[in-house]
Amino acid sequence: MIPVIKKGLALLITGVFLAACSGPKSQSADELLKDPEKREEIMTAISNDHQMMSNMMDHMMKNDHAMQMMKGDKAMKNTMMQHMMKMMQNDSAMCRMMGEMMMKNERTKGMMMDMMKKNGMNDNEMMEKNEKDHESHH
Repeated sequence: MIPVIKKGLALLITGVFLAACSGPKSQSADELLKDPEKREEIMTAISNDHQMMSNMMDHMMKNDHAMQMMKGDKAMKNTMMQHMMKMMQNDSAMCRMMGEMMMKNERTKGMMMDMMKKNGMNDNEMMEKNEKDHESHH
């Protein structure tokens, strides 16, 4: 009888040990994101952390699906352009950097020149207008 009790006790201890060691299984990212609460927590954590947000933006820029979504979504493009314009209006360094980037690109440079010609602006008019605008900011 004692050997049976010992075997039963050993089996019980082994079962408890295995149950304790297995613990809760970690969920996959897909499983976590299916839960709306967890998904919101994850997105908030990413968007509130500068480094994670930069990583997410880099990841999206390298992802064909994300880029196709952004290219195909006119509302998103407009929103992004409005944000960039607001940043340039509020930050002269950002404005200068964006202008320089546009002037280095032959396509955007050509489009800007065409728009200026279409609106009857020549180089002298632009220089005078820019000087007046620059002076009004100081």
